[in-house]
Amino acid sequence: MKLLIVDDEKLTRTGIAHSVDWQTFGIDEVLEATNGVKGLALVRQYRPEIILSDVRMPKMDGIRMAETIQQLYPESVIIFMSGYSDTEYLKAAIRLRAINYVEKPIDMAELKKAVSDAIDTLHRMKQTKRTSQLEQLEKHSRLALLLLHPVNEQAKELAHTLSLFDEAPFFCATCILQLNYSVSSIKKELLEENMERIDSRLGALRLRQIHTQTHDRNLIFHLFSDHMPDVSSLRQAAEYMGRIFEPLCTFSLAVGKCVSSLEEIYASYESAAVLLQNAFTCPYNAVLLYGDRVEQSESVPQDYRQEFRDALNRRDREGALAISDRLFESFRLCHSVIPAQIKDSYYRYFMLIGESLSGGGAVSLSEDLLPDIWNHIFLCANLTELKKLLDLHIERYFTSMQEVSSENPTVFMIKDFISQHYSSETLSIRDVSDYVHLSPAYLCTFFKNETGVTINQYLTDFRMARAKAMLKDPRYKITDISSKVGYSDSGYFGKSFKKTVGLTPSEYREKMQK
Repeated sequence: MKLLIVDDEKLTRTGIAHSVDWQTFGIDEVLEATNGVKGLALVRQYRPEIILSDVRMPKMDGIRMAETIQQLYPESVIIFMSGYSDTEYLKAAIRLRAINYVEKPIDMAELKKAVSDAIDTLHRMKQTKRTSQLEQLEKHSRLALLLLHPVNEQAKELAHTLSLFDEAPFFCATCILQLNYSVSSIKKELLEENMERIDSRLGALRLRQIHTQTHDRNLIFHLFSDHMPDVSSLRQAAEYMGRIFEPLCTFSLAVGKCVSSLEEIYASYESAAVLLQNAFTCPYNAVLLYGDRVEQSESVPQDYRQEFRDALNRRDREGALAISDRLFESFRLCHSVIPAQIKDSYYRYFMLIGESLSGGGAVSLSEDLLPDIWNHIFLCANLTELKKLLDLHIERYFTSMQEVSSENPTVFMIKDFISQHYSSETLSIRDVSDYVHLSPAYLCTFFKNETGVTINQYLTDFRMARAKAMLKDPRYKITDISSKVGYSDSGYFGKSFKKTVGLTPSEYREKMQK
């Protein structure tokens, strides 16, 4: 905090400056000026919070100086001091809301009390201003959120109350900044600082903003101005927003079309949301503007699932990774497919990994390898992250299979056959024995001796493992899961599931979704 002493008497200035321990008041800098003109110059340069000023001075008296200070910096606090009992000066001091008036010769106890009162006043003023700013920001955020939907009377009334968008003409473009990081995890002080920096940059571009937050990862900015912003200004604004948050995380950013009425802001937001879908297949930190030409292909994404399954079963690591590369390229230029569809497609490849693990004799490993996989897929911010996730699980798959590679080849054949046919309700020991060319009786004895479990128990465990994986995905109905794992009777499936897992299918799903 800074204090400015303005007095034409040097003895008074130096006496005040050196007779008080200003640090105890939180004042770490004391400035001095000989008259109102010099005092005003120091106020402009240093912005002191407290001005202790004589009333009568040459060139510019304290009253005139105070009038100018309050016009320029209304948050400064002024204390007058004078040895004159001048009624007019006292009236002027009262009119200027000087918080105190100290008579000369100065009584140090009285001066300290006046400074202490000034500091209390400063704190109250800051708190009042802070409260007012927070209320204003909350209203701006509420309006920004309302404008994400077709405009209603509540939005119109709030916009009018805030004196936003009243003047014609006005133009607005909505920007969606999607962070690959939780907004609620950002420190409040840092978020406020970033918003102030954004406001400053927008001001230089003759733009203003109100913003809100959705989904804990999206910051929505409505950029508006009294003139039609050119594409260059909007791009500069968008790129600056991205750079502000870039030290925290990667992002995607889309700016919708520019509109010229309150009712059309929703259309700008919608166009930005559609544009953001395209950002999913773009590299990190993509900035897209409405009207940008996006490179795309008319081709339909290819289905490589059968080739992928074959590569896994052949233990062909390079082949599986090559298919991941082809899948990525297939989606990269196909912007007609929305992110949800891409994620759903990738999910099917992860399920193939789980099935192949189970078929290779690693039923428990398949559950460990793919825990809550849909949640991991859902959190992927773009196609690049999806590919990295799939490649990671491909590598984990082959590492896991190496651990069970010492298994008896016949046991492997039995498990592989079960993994391919477990969904058939009629699958029997006879079917398995025919496949591996062993009698049913010898097959059962051989499998139990090699694995420690009966073949029927292994089949049940395999089916339950597949059911557990599908129960984690809320898109599957329990009756559908029952038929997919070889049970036409969902009631019998439920009993078998509870006997094996200890929970009913519904209870297991509820537990997994907590």
